[in-house]
Parts: sequence; structure tokens; C-alpha cells
Amino acid sequence: GDQVLRQVAARLLAATRRTGFVARFAGAAFGLIVRDARLEQAAKIADRLRHALSATPIPLPLGGTVRVTGSVGVAAWPEDGLRV
Repeated sequence: GDQVLRQVAARLLAATRRTGFVARFAGAAFGLIVRDARLEQAAKIADRLRHALSATPIPLPLGGTVRVTGSVGVAAWPEDGLRV
């Protein structure tokens, strides 16, 4: 549990290449804020994040591994922030 979440966080941080702010905000959900990125750039970052998560299985403390995948959504401000 915790070991996997730490590895997921490390992979997300490495994949953002210092372009954004990564935070865990609920259970196994993470959020990323990227400044000055167009929607197309954000979509490429999302693909990079998905690949970083699933590329290599995560070793478990008591042996074995687990493969992690993720679903990623993209929103842009102000376009997606004009209505609730």
C-alpha cells in the first residue's frame, strides 16, 4: 500500500520534469498542476505520466511485484474554468 503510493509519487515527480506540481489528494488519486502549458502540451504530459506508471512493475516489500496503471484527465484554464 504505502510503498506502492511512494513509488507512484516518485514516478509522477520524475515524469513531470519539473514542469508542474504533483500532490496526492485522495486515496490513490494524484493531481498535477502545470503552468503555461497549452492543452496539447498537457495531453502529452498526461501520456508521459501514464507510461511512467505502467512501464515497470513496482517491487513489493515482501516479494513479488505489482503493475500500476492510471487514468488521466486534462483541463485547461480559463477554457474549462468558465462554467461550473
